[in-house]
Amino acid sequence: MVHEDTVEMHLDVTSFDLCFGERLTQRVTTPRVTITTLAEEQSHDPEALANLYALALLVHRNPQWTLEEYLRRFDRWEAVFIAKHGSKYVGYTYLTERECVAGTLNQCMTGVRPEYRRRGIGTALKVRGIKYAQEQAFSTIVTRISADNEASLAMNRKMGFRAHENPA
Repeated sequence: MVHEDTVEMHLDVTSFDLCFGERLTQRVTTPRVTITTLAEEQSHDPEALANLYALALLVHRNPQWTLEEYLRRFDRWEAVFIAKHGSKYVGYTYLTERECVAGTLNQCMTGVRPEYRRRGIGTALKVRGIKYAQEQAFSTIVTRISADNEASLAMNRKMGFRAHENPA
């Protein structure tokens, strides 16, 4: 469901230039930031789920869900991308398969700790998600952004996402 206060944006994954994406990720201004997945983290860190949940509670606006409810959002742990500064989780994004539209993923959330924002981390997370979508042969990523979130709208436009009008 699309609410009036959100903008739905689509990216044609097949035409995204990963070289352009890699150039964008070089702008990460915090040294030692790495991108990993929830699947990788879970394989070696028993606190991975709790750490990700704590990050989500920080970056979402007034979340009202339990850890169990939160984890049900993920249908592919290898498509939950986590930015780490050393061992600290500083940002994340995740993709889910869009059930009704073959070849399409939903970009569900991209969030970065307030003190790490405006350093290119959100962009790096998005690029990693796009690379995953290409590797898995998806054709489109759809995201919904609050209409008043100018920073996120600008980042997505820079990456090639375009506003999508739903026919009436």
